[in-house]
Amino acid sequence: MADKLFAIRNYFFLGSYQSCIGEALKFQTKSEEEKQEKDVYLYRAYIAQGQAFIPLKEIPATTKSADLAAVRKFAEFRNNPAAQKKILAEIKEEVASKSLKSEIAGVLAAAILNEADVRDLSLEKRENSKKFKFSSRKIEKNRKNSFPQIFEFGKLFKDIFTSSQTEDAFRAVSRFDGLEARASKVFTLIKMNKRKLAIQEVKKMNQIDEDATLSQLANALVASFGASGKVKDALYIYSEMADKYGRTTDLEMHQAIVSVLTQDYAAAEELLESSLERDNKDADVLINSLVAAQLNEKDDEITERYLSQLKHEHPSHPWVVDFTRKEDEFDSIAF
Repeated sequence: MADKLFAIRNYFFLGSYQSCIGEALKFQTKSEEEKQEKDVYLYRAYIAQGQAFIPLKEIPATTKSADLAAVRKFAEFRNNPAAQKKILAEIKEEVASKSLKSEIAGVLAAAILNEADVRDLSLEKRENSKKFKFSSRKIEKNRKNSFPQIFEFGKLFKDIFTSSQTEDAFRAVSRFDGLEARASKVFTLIKMNKRKLAIQEVKKMNQIDEDATLSQLANALVASFGASGKVKDALYIYSEMADKYGRTTDLEMHQAIVSVLTQDYAAAEELLESSLERDNKDADVLINSLVAAQLNEKDDEITERYLSQLKHEHPSHPWVVDFTRKEDEFDSIAF
């Protein structure tokens, strides 16, 4: 039986959010179940594009759908900083009581917890950062030349750091067995620096459907964080998917990151330039472009430009918040 929602789901997983939205808007069905699943990915795509106000406007606060209620909560978390602590507390309670009602609810709870783990700098994390030797980041006397050489991996931010929120993120999806829940487990385990356990989850995904997009992306993720000889496997997977489904900002960014891991900095820069042509405001692409410029020894003005754009357009982005904090720490030590 044909999977009517395959294109919508697949575009979303590949980060081609506008294509996902386009497919969803023209999708027609008499099945309420299919309509609801379509809406879940449609609204998640809007959120990914920074348009969380759309699901907040269109999904009733009283919706009886567990999936759509979870999407609405995720939209509110993204759209309303003042509500984030309350939402985080509610999700932690749901995780502790095992009351998450669906796989989508678990996946989005894990997404919020993982995102909050980076946004909300705990005391323990601050103490760890104070112990971090600035010399290991190659900071020069001139702070303009002191950008941390840190690459994003999709939404995986700089710190491999296990906190209670990261562990809660894993618990949120631990009792669900679908591919998206398992992909969330893989991501969270990599974030917790538990690559062997992540590999076990990937093997389970391969047993379910090795050719599925999420399975391939999970294979590429663990390969990227593996031994140097395995890193090129990730590049092959991303290239193959780009050939099969078309190039997307996310795929090219991931290819760029793997190119950096293989020390092909010129290829990384070229891929990121292509990504910027598609979306010159994407925060993750801008961050990686900044670092690629450093690695290719570009003029300071270029890295400064990327940083200025990030601070202006994405002031609340976790990387920007953390970078600004590190600038302040640098100033307190150096001056």
